[in-house]
Amino acid sequence: ADDVAGGWYYEDDAHLRPDRLMAEWKRILLEYDVDVREGTEVFKFKRKGINAIGVLTRDGIIEADKFVLAVGAISPRWEKEIGADIPIQPGKGYSLTFPRPQYSPRIPMIFPQHRVAMTPMQTGYRLGSTMEFSGYDTKINRRRINLLKSGAEPYLREPYGEEVVEEWFGWRPMIYHGIPIIDTSPRMDNVLVATAHNMLGLSMGPATGKLVSELLSGQPPHVSADPYRLFHSK
Repeated sequence: ADDVAGGWYYEDDAHLRPDRLMAEWKRILLEYDVDVREGTEVFKFKRKGINAIGVLTRDGIIEADKFVLAVGAISPRWEKEIGADIPIQPGKGYSLTFPRPQYSPRIPMIFPQHRVAMTPMQTGYRLGSTMEFSGYDTKINRRRINLLKSGAEPYLREPYGEEVVEEWFGWRPMIYHGIPIIDTSPRMDNVLVATAHNMLGLSMGPATGKLVSELLSGQPPHVSADPYRLFHSK
């Protein structure tokens, strides 16, 4: 916009399309013969003593030697199974995706005064933000959607288009102290919980995966796991 004087450029920042990232991860996992079961509802663990020996799903029992529970904002629904409180609140965020406009910035932009982020993509253009604590509500809040549009208007020549490709919401796993949980279940020694990454799940996901792998395989961890042990904190 003409009345915007400038901004701060963070050269090391990057952006991506989450759907394409997940598709590529899936492709690589399948190349390694990983059994990927999408849309399989999981109900509970099957236990034997202090260990889990399987998970009960809609399609039957899946057995394994070790388990990772990484279910984000719905982690509190597993408190009884895990045997510990998981103090997470779902922080609901929204996004709007449009066809890419003629005058589109080439790099992502954040408008902190209005708490709106803009992400350009090769085939689209996305506005996202907001933080709504409304439990596990699955309805689209029109007021929140309109705030995305009005928040982008002061900064962009074409803040949005008439055609909306997608209206979306998702729950962020928000925890009061902002530190993720990466810890063994108090009830089952071979179940590791990895959750509560707040608004940094994509940024912290690779390091979390590496740490989880090290803890489960008995390798020396590349960082100390102590700060993330909510269930067994000293």
